[in-house]
Amino acid sequence: MKIAILGAGASGLYSAILIKRSLPKAEVTVYEKENKLGKKLYATGNGHCNVLNSSLSASDYNDPAFMAKAIRAYPASTLMDTLRSWGVALKEDEELVYPLSYSAESYVHYLLTYAESLGVRFVSPIKITDYQHTQEGYFLWGEQDKVGPFDVFIVACGGKSAPRLGSDGSFVPALEKHGYHIVSFQPGLTPLKLKEDVHLLVGARHHALVKAYRESKLIHQEEGEVLYKKDGISGIAIFNIESALYNVPHVVSPYLEVDLFPEYAEEMLIKQLEAAKTKNPSCYLSSLLSEPFVHVLERNMPKANSQEIAHHLKHLVYHVTGTYGFEDSQVSLGGVAVEVVTDHLESRHEKGLYFTGEILNIAGFCGGFNLSWALLSALLVNENLMTDFGRKAKFI
Repeated sequence: MKIAILGAGASGLYSAILIKRSLPKAEVTVYEKENKLGKKLYATGNGHCNVLNSSLSASDYNDPAFMAKAIRAYPASTLMDTLRSWGVALKEDEELVYPLSYSAESYVHYLLTYAESLGVRFVSPIKITDYQHTQEGYFLWGEQDKVGPFDVFIVACGGKSAPRLGSDGSFVPALEKHGYHIVSFQPGLTPLKLKEDVHLLVGARHHALVKAYRESKLIHQEEGEVLYKKDGISGIAIFNIESALYNVPHVVSPYLEVDLFPEYAEEMLIKQLEAAKTKNPSCYLSSLLSEPFVHVLERNMPKANSQEIAHHLKHLVYHVTGTYGFEDSQVSLGGVAVEVVTDHLESRHEKGLYFTGEILNIAGFCGGFNLSWALLSALLVNENLMTDFGRKAKFI
């Protein structure tokens, strides 16, 4: 059996390793357009590579109904056992799971060398622009080359997030040409742009509880550090809120309510302000806030009393005007519609063609959910290939 995998990102690498472990006589070739294999993986988890989330739940994804069945088949414990079976040592920080090396670079290096030791062949850089499905199998067309035939073709080329790292959607036109329904891509896990002028707070960070509303309906809330940008707001909590807000088309009237002191009831915050004001009236705001926030408060609310300030700090309202682009996103929403694939991610109209990872319209929150999907999707494909292989002993 000859298998071609398009893309040496997480789901492509995982698929290659799983297949060669399950079907060692299969010929597995991975085609990658970037010079650097696994390029996007190096940037995950701030360079530490948050590979999994141990509290994996369907509700953490944009399509809970589809993911519920997948996670029942391969829960988080199975994903962790899979990586350990490859010799990957793991460390857990609450629900976040990292390689014990705590290094994305070391993790990618381990995966690549392990795959090569199993007999996986890598070809890069090569840009595959189209494919042809014939009675002989699948042929892949490059800008200058034609390779094949292959019995199985796995599309694992990612979406459109972080194009500088190789995810640019360049293979999508070929899929559209072959009749696949592509849900329009949009940035996911990316900062939000705000109507309000926040440029004086650029670079300021603060722990906060953020509630997101769409047409006055609470959509999502999350607590964590927020980071102010020249024209917007960022941080892991904001990334997750962005994906929750924009998981539907035509978002209307989105806004945020930010509580900078979720650990304090408003009455307690007033007491803290009053106590500091009694001791140091000329500089009491600095007992609670960093200087950018102090400067903005003194400028915008020069005569406010403690009650007004406390209420303001616990009920900051920002109107969302849009998101930052693909270059700032960690994942992309959209891609191949899940309706066109089986439960094992095989095309419903082209036998032997599979999709894994971000190319499908499945996206999760920050915290290892998207890399969990990369491995889970590879496991679903591998399970089906093992079943098919049993029926096709002639390829052994």
